[in-house]
Amino acid sequence: METYVYFDALRVIAAVAIFAYASYLDIRERRVPHKTWYPLGVVGTIALLADLILRDPGTVLTFLAISFTLGVVFGYGFYYLGTFGGADRYALVVLGFVFPMYPFLGTQFEPAVVSDTQVFFLAILGNTVLAGIVYPLKLFVENIVKRNTANPLIMLLAKRVPTDSLHNEFGKIIGTDEDVSIRKSGLFGGTEGVSDIDFFRDYVEWRNVESLRDVREMDLKLSQFVDETPWATDDLERDKKELRRIAEQDAVWISPGIPFIVPMFIGLVVAVAYGDVLFALMRAVFGI
Repeated sequence: METYVYFDALRVIAAVAIFAYASYLDIRERRVPHKTWYPLGVVGTIALLADLILRDPGTVLTFLAISFTLGVVFGYGFYYLGTFGGADRYALVVLGFVFPMYPFLGTQFEPAVVSDTQVFFLAILGNTVLAGIVYPLKLFVENIVKRNTANPLIMLLAKRVPTDSLHNEFGKIIGTDEDVSIRKSGLFGGTEGVSDIDFFRDYVEWRNVESLRDVREMDLKLSQFVDETPWATDDLERDKKELRRIAEQDAVWISPGIPFIVPMFIGLVVAVAYGDVLFALMRAVFGI
């Protein structure tokens, strides 16, 4: 067995373990510290140095340039569109660096389906997209079951939650029953005013109340809250009005903080064990 296979195994074991842990954090807190990716970066560097010695350096560097560039483009692209968080962005960049080439290519452990491009990052990304489709469908079905009807696109991307349990959720507020809007979800750019549910969670904890409902008749003290916490505001009066408006609602629509690390983890495992599912589907449908 070729020596490089052992370094491919090191990559796979480290990536699967770290992405499993990151998925756990993403589900529990929707926050994955940057330091989570440091060990994987170290492993990727060691494996890359080994590849440059054990394989053709020109081929390795060519695939590294392609894979890493794709990781940066897709990671930062989705981030600036507002569909990714910081952890999701770094996860793609790290994957592009750690896996410049298909692991186990040319051995008995080679995945069943390898695309013609032989860019492993694209296999992970394609599998991630397919795995990620499940979450919007889940939201849509739940909205139908609960009879929370709105624009079908909103029903795929958002859910309606009681205001008194808002502090237990993750994501962004995109409106009330009267003014729910995809524009406010941040899907196609930034949002104005108070929309991040983390803000409301921190505010509820700072006021030492049970839920946002409890502040309806209270002095908001928003300027004091901003002074005593890391939160900042560009327009105190605007945010005060928005906070009051949301607190007075019985329910709001939110775009949940989707744990994108989870479908990435699934996409990685499937890519290693089987290969490029999206490529296999395209080949079956279009005869590629």
